[in-house]
Amino acid sequence: MLGCVGLVACGGAALSSDDREKFIGNWVGSYGCESVGVEAVPDTILIARGSGDLDFVITLHADFLNPDTVDGKLTDVNIITIPLQSMGGVPGTGKITYSNNTLTLTQLAFGITCEGTDYVKSSGIAAESGFHPDSTTSVLGTTG
Repeated sequence: MLGCVGLVACGGAALSSDDREKFIGNWVGSYGCESVGVEAVPDTILIARGSGDLDFVITLHADFLNPDTVDGKLTDVNIITIPLQSMGGVPGTGKITYSNNTLTLTQLAFGITCEGTDYVKSSGIAAESGFHPDSTTSVLGTTG
């Protein structure tokens, strides 16, 4: 991954600020782990700009009792990759995919894949929670 500089994905495709900006905001959808019998429930993902040109600060499961704040990176025009880090108190990875103005979340930990689907952009949670997608500050404090 050496040599990846500025708004360039490591695969070599140039990324624009529009590629990054379309992810910024509050997204509502549903999330579950059907492979282990957990049915999908309503879910919210909050995505803010991170410190680098391709970085994000992401709050997964913002409406759950214990949301996770993780770092992600734009690795393709329509993909945020979440590298190995603590999610739900265990090490895991993730991927957020943008398609047709919706997001899909895939999380993997301990060989179990959980998925979130049909996330659409919403503005409702920002006023309620104090989350501001134009910064790296939320009610959880400064995240980056």
